Amino acid sequence: MSEEKPLKVSYSKQFVRDLTDLAKRSPNVLIGSKYITAIYCLLNRLPLPENYQDHALVGEWKGYRDCHIQGNLVLIYQYVIHDEFDELKFSRLNTHSQTALK
Repeated sequence: MSEEKPLKVSYSKQFVRDLTDLAKRSPNVLIGSKYITAIYCLLNRLPLPENYQDHALVGEWKGYRDCHIQGNLVLIYQYVIHDEFDELKFSRLNTHSQTALK
C-alpha cells in the first residue's frame, strides 16, 4: 500500500447494519479502547497490535482480513489498491458465527 496516495474509506451495507445493531445492544464496545485503536491503526495504515489477532482470510473471504475487537466480535476489512488512491473497505463487524467465519 502506498502512503503517498489518499485513503478512501467505504462501508458495505452489511457493515452499516452490523454497526447499527452493535450500537443498540452494546454501545460501550464502540467507545472502548480496542475498537478505537483498531480503527485508528487501520485508517493510519499502521499494523494492529498482536492481541487483535489480525490475519488474512481464506475461502469466500479471500483478499479480506479480520481482527478480534472483543471476545468473539470481529472486524472484517480489506485494503484495495487503485491507481489514484487506496481504499479501506469495512465489510462486517459481528461475531464469528454471524459472519460465517469458522
